[in-house]
Amino acid sequence: MGVIEVHGTSDWDAKHHAAGGKLVVVDFTASWCGPCQMIKPRFHAFASQYPNVVFLEVNEANNEDLIHSIGIRGFPTFHFYINKSKVDELVGADPNTLQNKIETWQASAGYNPFATEGVTLGGGNAVALDPREARLRKFHQVDLIPQATPTPAPAPAPVDHSAEDEELAKALALSQQELSQAQANVENNAAVPGELAPPPVNEELLAQLVEMGFPDIRARKSLLATGDGNLEQCITWIDEHQDDIDIDEPIKFIDLAQHKRTLTAEEKAAKVEELKRKIENKRKEREELAKKEEVAREIARRNMGKEAVAAKEEYDAIQTRLLREKQKKEIGS
Repeated sequence: MGVIEVHGTSDWDAKHHAAGGKLVVVDFTASWCGPCQMIKPRFHAFASQYPNVVFLEVNEANNEDLIHSIGIRGFPTFHFYINKSKVDELVGADPNTLQNKIETWQASAGYNPFATEGVTLGGGNAVALDPREARLRKFHQVDLIPQATPTPAPAPAPVDHSAEDEELAKALALSQQELSQAQANVENNAAVPGELAPPPVNEELLAQLVEMGFPDIRARKSLLATGDGNLEQCITWIDEHQDDIDIDEPIKFIDLAQHKRTLTAEEKAAKVEELKRKIENKRKEREELAKKEEVAREIARRNMGKEAVAAKEEYDAIQTRLLREKQKKEIGS
């Protein structure tokens, strides 16, 4: 289907009506907006990747009144709608967050109110009877109707925490080993000249910026200037400094041996204590979860018992009524 352009308020309403219960993702964009044009190819790629989602594009040049009425304050802005109701929003050109929100809300969309089992006309919430059971009830042979035995609710499957515990134990052992080495060997603060390289940055954010089309050198400078901030901050920095004379000048190399700092014994001891706290918190969380699961099982057991008692009382009441009707017929005859 691809991305569908919207032209005016009436077209906006028509597109939402045609979408039915599908997820609708709307890109509020502008032609003069650099980040908008950077993320546009990804938005169109998502439209091909998710055929069950409706993708709309609302360009500021053709929809000023619509954008003003919705309250859009910046570009790009993405809105998410289900059954004409807005359920989420994203401001900024962040393709990973955009894709995560699409996948999250796609799972919640598509509800069809006509796909339910329905009810018998004129019968309220009456349940349709099996033909044999209906005949037996008609001729008052209730005692021949097989009684349904309540099925006990399946017990929740136990959660295996062994892998998580093993991972925490390994991390704790490693930290304790590092602490022992730090205490046994006095760190020599004299830095040994090492390999020269650019200052380190967040490689994941760097890869995303390069993928969006920004030059590597500008992407690195934006990450250094914003302290490895988020994508929106980096894109804003690049946009504000793209006309600087030295924007594409190489970054000065540094000595990585001097840049890297070895943790002190106190810092490593603090890391060990933090890991111990995490292990203790995990243990408490599992104990609380086990208590809640036990309460849930007890409630389910009691409810199942109540349902069985109610079914028995209903059966006895039917038998009593049939017996009285039989007695009345015998007296009348």
